[in-house]
Amino acid sequence: MGELKEWKEIIAALIAFFAVIISQFCLFFRTRTDHRNEQNSIIRQEKLKKVEEIFEILLQIRMILIKDNLIKESDFNDIPLERMKVIAKASDKSLKDILELKMKLRLLILMYTPELIPDLINFESNEDNFGRVCFDYIRTSNAKVGLYAFIERKTKVIESLNHLQTKLSNYPQKLGITKQSTRC
Repeated sequence: MGELKEWKEIIAALIAFFAVIISQFCLFFRTRTDHRNEQNSIIRQEKLKKVEEIFEILLQIRMILIKDNLIKESDFNDIPLERMKVIAKASDKSLKDILELKMKLRLLILMYTPELIPDLINFESNEDNFGRVCFDYIRTSNAKVGLYAFIERKTKVIESLNHLQTKLSNYPQKLGITKQSTRC
């Protein structure tokens, strides 16, 4: 009987030992999972802040681009060449004003939203083409050809900016953040 009692104590001690080990493993895995979830949440929130910053930069760029008034098609025949050159110079200055914003935008997109790189490249290409038209228009005396190109290129810049903003506005859903949890 004494031997049976010793075996029972040994078995009870082993069961207690394995129970502690199993509970520690469960605690370890649960803690690790919680830590990963917390890290993922922090990363998502950081990305969301950067997406908001990108959005703010896009709004600043938009404000700079539209401040020099787009010309309506009905005005084509009424705009003197000198007035158009003034508008082209103002647009050219606007493009120079957004240079720093574009560099910051490029950096943030490359680091935090690489899915938007093709849209960024499209915007930069349209903006570059518009800059060339502004420069050419300032130098040329052919008002009709320059005016149409000017308006067409500026419209493309705004459209590519709109497309970039639309894609960016869908980004919080990609991060798994619902509208209720964002600061809007």
